Amino acid sequence: MTDTPIWLYNGIAYPPPLMGYGMMASQFVKEGRNAKGELTIDKINRRMEKLNNVTFPVTSYEKMLEFRRAVETMEVWVTYWDLFLDRPNERQFYFGDFSVEIIGYEDVGASVLKPVRFKSMKCNVIDMGRPDRIPAR
Repeated sequence: MTDTPIWLYNGIAYPPPLMGYGMMASQFVKEGRNAKGELTIDKINRRMEKLNNVTFPVTSYEKMLEFRRAVETMEVWVTYWDLFLDRPNERQFYFGDFSVEIIGYEDVGASVLKPVRFKSMKCNVIDMGRPDRIPAR
């Protein structure tokens, strides 16, 4: 096993996600019919990538809070291995819905208990359709 990260967010290595997330590639198209009534399809832009249900292990309240705040910034440059280009790539993505599974609370003397232990964090990471930062070779 290596210490090399599988993703970088804005150049920062976060803990690697747990395996089992889904990877989708969508193609926007403009469709219509020609004078013969045949279906015509024109590609718009390039294929857009979406990583579904990316799940991260959580070790502490502080790490959860750091990641939660990163998700709120919405836009992030992700460096990852591009399965289509077969090379490292850097592309702008945004975070979709965020969720965390709370498994423990602590009484900190407030009017309610503070969540302090978590099993996992999940979010979707969605391609913004902007040009890649790493130029093609």
